[in-house]
Amino acid sequence: RPLSAHLKLTENCQARCISCDYWKTRWNDAIDTQRAVDLLNEIGELGIGAVRLTGGEPLLRKDFFEILARANTKALKRIIVQTNGLLIKKLHKEINASPITDVAVSIDGLKETNDQIRGIRGYFDLGMEGIRLLEGKNKAISITLNRISAGELEELNRVAQEAGAHLETNILSKSLFFLKDADYDVMWPRRDDVPVITK
Repeated sequence: RPLSAHLKLTENCQARCISCDYWKTRWNDAIDTQRAVDLLNEIGELGIGAVRLTGGEPLLRKDFFEILARANTKALKRIIVQTNGLLIKKLHKEINASPITDVAVSIDGLKETNDQIRGIRGYFDLGMEGIRLLEGKNKAISITLNRISAGELEELNRVAQEAGAHLETNILSKSLFFLKDADYDVMWPRRDDVPVITK
């Protein structure tokens, strides 16, 4: 039996990451409100204990909290939202009152480096401010390992801990369809970055 599931609620995203192509297209959401509710219920009925709500940026969906309110979320031990963090400050009260157990914010380095990678000036500060407003949630900074911020991991871990969060890591992948035109060469770790990343 699977231990966890991912539910992609939208392809849309307002960040402009150099490692992703989502933002170059305006997408129509393939899953409507009722189907999203049904999928969450089906995941719970299968005995899968954890679901990660992803995108794009899942918090862009205007019905995001309606979906959570209508679904039988009591069957799920963990509900994780994977977010770029740009809307947490605006929506922190709704997040805090929701059945979400974990919030993973995609941040790829310290301030200047992250904002370069994510393509939004002020992204780092807004994401970190949002993390600090969360109450009663397990908080993570989710970093995609890369050579641009390889030397910042130790300091980023310290910053995460100060905000009550921990670091979790992702690995770049060329196999995903939405990355076909992404700028991988600038981010792919070189051999001499590996000891720094794995330290």
